[in-house]
Amino acid sequence: MADSRKTIFHAYAIVPLLAICLAHALVWLSTKSLADFSRAFDVTLGIDALFPLRPEWVIIYVATFLFWGLGLLLIASQDEQLCCRFAAGAVIADLICGVIFLAFPSCIPRPVLDPSEGGYIWALSVVYSFDTPTNCFPSMHCLFAYLVFRQSLRTPNARPRFKVFCGVFTVLVCLSTLFVKQHVVADVIGGLFFGELAFILGQKLPLWKIFIKINKKLLQSAP
Repeated sequence: MADSRKTIFHAYAIVPLLAICLAHALVWLSTKSLADFSRAFDVTLGIDALFPLRPEWVIIYVATFLFWGLGLLLIASQDEQLCCRFAAGAVIADLICGVIFLAFPSCIPRPVLDPSEGGYIWALSVVYSFDTPTNCFPSMHCLFAYLVFRQSLRTPNARPRFKVFCGVFTVLVCLSTLFVKQHVVADVIGGLFFGELAFILGQKLPLWKIFIKINKKLLQSAP
C-alpha cells in the first residue's frame, strides 16, 4: 500500500475520480438502452464448458467493486500526473466499451436460478436481477480490475506484496465472471486486451493534460 507518511487523498484527484465514475455509469447505463440486442452476438466457445456454474464465486464477483474502490484510492494518493494518466486510461476504456457495446452488442445464456434455495444461489440471483446478460464483450469487470493491477505496477511506493495481491485478485475476478456465468472466455480475453490498450493510450495520449488544466483552474480559484 502507499507509504503511511504520504497523503491518502489529494484534492487534485477529485476531478479525475469523478470523471471515471461518470464515464463508467454513463456507458454502462446508456448502452443497455441504446444497443440493438435483437442482433446481439453470443461469443461462447467450446472452452467455456470447462467452467461450470459455481454460485459461491459470487463473493469474488461482488467484491470486485471494493477492489475497484481500492484502485481509486490508490490513484488518489499518487502524484497528480500519475493520477491523471490513470484516469485518462479509465475514461478511454469506458469509451472503447461504449463503442463496442453499440456496434457489437453481445449477450450470454445464463442458467435459471431458484432464489428459494437460499445462500449463494440467492445472492447470485440478486446479481442477475440487477445486471442483464447483455453488453458482455468485453468484460468491464475484468477490464477495470486489470487497470487497477496495471496501476499498482506503476505506483512507485506500492509494496511488492500489494502488487502481487492486485495481480492475484485480478485473476480471481476473471475466474469469477466465468463461474457465475456472467461472462465467457472471449469476454475475459477482450477485457484484458482492451484494458491494456486503454492503459497504454492513457499514458501516451494528451487527454490526461485536460485534467491537469481543470485542476489548475479549480484549485487556484479555491479559497
